[in-house]
Amino acid sequence: MLMDLATKQIKVIANLGQGIIDGVHTDDAGNLLVSHNEGRLYPISPDGKVAKLLDLTVQGHNIADFDFVPAGNLVVFPTFFDNRVMAYRLLAGAM
Repeated sequence: MLMDLATKQIKVIANLGQGIIDGVHTDDAGNLLVSHNEGRLYPISPDGKVAKLLDLTVQGHNIADFDFVPAGNLVVFPTFFDNRVMAYRLLAGAM
């Protein structure tokens, strides 16, 4: 959702379906990178286009609070159950 602070109007910019939204990052172009705690990562363009970028639900890896490192185009997040930190390099243009 997007809220106009002046008018207090709320606008839905994207619907990711069922899941728990946990992490949100932006880039310089106004894109959002949003995680579902269940293990999915979505880029969302300013006009609301959504794509599934990463899905780790089958492997049982959650993606909650994550960090996006623009310099390396990396997504870094802790796993919940096996005491690891995972990192994925995003392909150019993925966001």
